[in-house]
Amino acid sequence: MRLKQYLRGLGIGIIVTAIIIGVSSFNQSNRLTNEEIKEKASELGMVEGTLEESEEMLPLDSSKEMPKEVKEDGTILDQVQEDGLIAPVETTEEDILAEEELQADDSKKEEEIVQNLAFLTIESGDSSYAVASELERLLVIDNAYELDEYLCVNEYSKKIRIGVYEIPVDSTYEQIAKIICGNE
Repeated sequence: MRLKQYLRGLGIGIIVTAIIIGVSSFNQSNRLTNEEIKEKASELGMVEGTLEESEEMLPLDSSKEMPKEVKEDGTILDQVQEDGLIAPVETTEEDILAEEELQADDSKKEEEIVQNLAFLTIESGDSSYAVASELERLLVIDNAYELDEYLCVNEYSKKIRIGVYEIPVDSTYEQIAKIICGNE
């Protein structure tokens, strides 16, 4: 008997809630029209345009190095090209140092590959995707996602062992899996 009362009360509560929400959403009068939205966007500085117009603003030949001007405070300004479509961009010394660090990391990658061998370090808690990402970083594989999927589908991801491994650069997914799982 009590179950009927609970279910009846629950049903009435759901119906009353649905009616209240329906009435309140029906009376909403502060909806914006497309024109009002465009007006507010233009007030905030957004520019209306098409995809073709935005593609026209991109430089056609990105291989040309733009001339740079150095300010007194060390900030580097990129010059606007002759067509006037590219706005000046400030580059600080910190940005230049970060770019140099990236180039140094690339040279470290090349140093880690010795005689067509890449040295992979797997630590405790590394997932199969972390291992695959590291192999991609070491230039052993092209796509970390594909290796991760291979390891998961073939249940190698549960058998990965910690340690340092020498992996040939031209290894297949199966060979890599056997090496990092201790089967080889």
